[in-house]
Amino acid sequence: MSPALSSVEMVAEYTSLFAQCFSPDGQLLAVGNHLGKIVIYSLEQIVQRSRGEVVTDETPTQAAQLSSTSSYFCQFWAKETKKPILSLISNPDHLIIGTQGEISGWTWAGIRKKSPKQAWSLPLPRQPGTAIETDANYLALNSSPQTAGHLIVAGGDHHVHVYDLETRLSVMDLRGHSNYVHSVSHCPQSNMIASASEDGSVRLWDVRRKNSNTSTLVPSDKEPLCRPSLGKWMGAVSLNSDWLACGGGPRAAVWHLRTMSPNEALPPDENGVHEIKIQGDRVLIGGQMNMLYQANLSGEVQSVVPVSSSCIYSIICQEAPIRILTCSGSSSKIDVCAPNFSYKDQTIAFPI
Repeated sequence: MSPALSSVEMVAEYTSLFAQCFSPDGQLLAVGNHLGKIVIYSLEQIVQRSRGEVVTDETPTQAAQLSSTSSYFCQFWAKETKKPILSLISNPDHLIIGTQGEISGWTWAGIRKKSPKQAWSLPLPRQPGTAIETDANYLALNSSPQTAGHLIVAGGDHHVHVYDLETRLSVMDLRGHSNYVHSVSHCPQSNMIASASEDGSVRLWDVRRKNSNTSTLVPSDKEPLCRPSLGKWMGAVSLNSDWLACGGGPRAAVWHLRTMSPNEALPPDENGVHEIKIQGDRVLIGGQMNMLYQANLSGEVQSVVPVSSSCIYSIICQEAPIRILTCSGSSSKIDVCAPNFSYKDQTIAFPI
């Protein structure tokens, strides 16, 4: 039985959608809200909707709610206790859900049959010396052939946790941050991990070394990036073999990994950053504004897409089999850019 919701909890304006991910075959979209609810959408149905059905921010809420009907696939509750869905990621077999104190795996086979089943649960260690549960703020995967699959967790206990997905045992505990870890990213080519923290630092980890923390960046120490009014916290990081993109209180920027120095600063000029993604030759940036920015690696703005949420928490995109970008945040609406990432094609609603 699903947990009962109060009238306030059910109001769309109070909904936050912190996390999204695509299924391994690229056909489904999973979105989680602040009350532990997961909704699965059919991407094929989303992209087949006619342009005439596009829902704008001015369209009545009822129409926005109805807009999700054709693309709606199934829904379920990750926990009866209504803990927020903080992070989502997918591997070939499971939808992996991060919440407070726990990570769980739900079979894609069951989800495709519209009968979701939890396959496993992985409890996170409580914060040292307290009874406070550790938040699984962000998830990344190391799927290199040398591993059975490692799950990388940005922990609210100041640590980056790495688990073996086959045994679900801890492989390593990366320590060095002194505050909440907001985001992690893994580069398959170099096998490096990057983490961004409330303590104002971004750390690079080479897990093949005994002393795995190879570099530490403090963007607030750089004059072009420093924004004292917003603080030094780092909310997001993205890594590839040549570049690292990060942002938070300091301005977002792309850093060259060879020189460990920032390239040009990225937009926005005045707002904090909660999400950043390197996507090919572009960087996608979202945060405390109702705009999705896209810039090239030199910092030149390529597009600015208006979105429904006043704060963006999640941006995901894929090239195939369906080229699509989706954006969610501090509202019940999910914005869709397909097939052109530079324009909002439509908005779908998260059912409440």
